[in-house]
Amino acid sequence: MEIRTLLENVAATWFIQQPEHIKQDWHTIKVQLIQNFAQQNITQTALQQLQSLKQQQHEPVAQFAVKLNQLFLRADPTMSEEMKLFFLWPRLRHDISRRVRDQGPTSFSNAIQIAQRIEASTTFEQQPSFPVNPFSAKTTLDNQPTPMDIDVQNLQKATRRALPDKDTQGRPKCFYCNNYGHVRKYCRKLKASQQIQHTQVTLADSASLVDLPRNE
Repeated sequence: MEIRTLLENVAATWFIQQPEHIKQDWHTIKVQLIQNFAQQNITQTALQQLQSLKQQQHEPVAQFAVKLNQLFLRADPTMSEEMKLFFLWPRLRHDISRRVRDQGPTSFSNAIQIAQRIEASTTFEQQPSFPVNPFSAKTTLDNQPTPMDIDVQNLQKATRRALPDKDTQGRPKCFYCNNYGHVRKYCRKLKASQQIQHTQVTLADSASLVDLPRNE
């Protein structure tokens, strides 16, 4: 059976254009076919998946961003930020996409960070509110985060942890605040948190000393 009869469409046209000595060598033809058409198939499949991909209603932005980024790499490892944003807008949840575009992000990673902040604020707004008892107020030192605050914080941390260790510009991710541009050692949020804890311990120690009985 001739090799020509096994090929169709673009591959058949490509085969006809090859020199005669290559047409007679099945091993060479096979290698050439793989080199010429394998990457094209991967790119075409990735582009088709990009066209059909949509963020689901309850799908976290971070999880959706990972899917998109993987398809970007498969479709075109050198894809520009402008093209990534072109694919992002109609596939991001409509209520988030519109608000992100209004802020004019210039890169995919910047757009995803804005989308996560909007997602977190939207989640917080949707939490049920409860009346505050004015007689249950405590001092600032005694205030503790509510279960609602903890849920929002956990959601923000989980969505940020899902992002890659480096952004598209090669900047490292801080494993404390999960933002890009610095490492944990130099994290301002970490230092601020440590300072607050130190202040609270100092205040608590001072309060304990005041309460001690005096020797008269």
